[in-house]
Amino acid sequence: MLYTLSPLRLPGAVVLLVATLAAGCASESATSEPTAEPVAGSDARSFETELYPIRVVTLAEGLVFPYSMTFLPDGSMLLTELEGRMRLVRNGVLQPDPISGTPEVHYVPARGGLMDIILHPDFAENRWVYFTYDKSGERGATPAVARGTLEGNQLNDVIDIFVSDAWGTSNGHLSSYIRFTPDGMLFMSTAERNEPIRSQDTTDHAGKLLRLHDDGSVPADNPFVGREDFRPEIYAYGHRDIHGMTVHPETGEVWTNEHGDEVNIARPGLNYGWPYVAVRQTGEIVPAPEGLDLTAPYLTLDTRIVQVSGMTFYTGNVFPEWRGDLFISGLAGEQVHRVSFEEDPPDTSAPAWGKSREILFPLGAQVRDVREGPDGLLYFVTNEENGRLMRIEPAE
Repeated sequence: MLYTLSPLRLPGAVVLLVATLAAGCASESATSEPTAEPVAGSDARSFETELYPIRVVTLAEGLVFPYSMTFLPDGSMLLTELEGRMRLVRNGVLQPDPISGTPEVHYVPARGGLMDIILHPDFAENRWVYFTYDKSGERGATPAVARGTLEGNQLNDVIDIFVSDAWGTSNGHLSSYIRFTPDGMLFMSTAERNEPIRSQDTTDHAGKLLRLHDDGSVPADNPFVGREDFRPEIYAYGHRDIHGMTVHPETGEVWTNEHGDEVNIARPGLNYGWPYVAVRQTGEIVPAPEGLDLTAPYLTLDTRIVQVSGMTFYTGNVFPEWRGDLFISGLAGEQVHRVSFEEDPPDTSAPAWGKSREILFPLGAQVRDVREGPDGLLYFVTNEENGRLMRIEPAE
């Protein structure tokens, strides 16, 4: 399936029209249909994809809304559960005792709590683990980035390096993701806490993509530093609820996906349009102010098929024909998707065209996050109260 989209920067009315049309029709479909039944329980199941026969294996069950994962230098995995637990997976086996030292979280099943997790680029020397969580306070809750030193089965010296000013009392649109870029900058996403217009309020952190130093301080070259009408941490705004973030392994560009149906390339100072690029469930159009410069998505998927979540680029050797492809997990779609590009790296100067998408398999459960492991295999977690850690590997 080929994508054909409009130029990257469009007037607000044109963006609104594109988004409205996309919301009203199924604009794309998978390039091939899976050939097996959904995965059930812990049984390994085999599937035929376009390029490889694969099998999907359950490594662990009984996780309470697992959210994200990262890999340690020895190949072990750290995994977060929204309830507030951080878990260790060693040699493919979930260890019984959680990592101690994590803070209390504002837990909302399937939505918020202990969320994303990454390692500092110099983890081998400093042992720093970074994670996002929903922090409670007098004004409700807000996403924060914390850092701790991993020693054995515990986090020591845990501190909040940044607490966003995105306080709210809603229990919807709570996601927060973090990634380091090759220059050592830390990107953090905040959702709009079910108050859409906050995404356009530049004196507020809600609905934004933020850029920080690894200690939480503000880089001097952030696009709005020195302006009274913008918070200095803001890198981009007009986001609804970023559900995934990854860094392209060659270009270092930050890719994000939005709750619903779109993938964006982060650019300094841009407005990605929420809530002006949407039609409310009532059918009411949210008008954009006259002359407001909005940015169209890089890639648009059909929200009724996907409801995008975590994503990663594949760089391994186990599936060489997948190298450079983008893997996106789906909540509503209950699937893992592969997006291939005609160029490697893809041209991101304008919205995507000449790209294809394949649904790898049906799962029968929402997929929250997908990551590549150091072994060249793909790992993902399901968004369930009895959640699973699963792995995609070659079929024997």
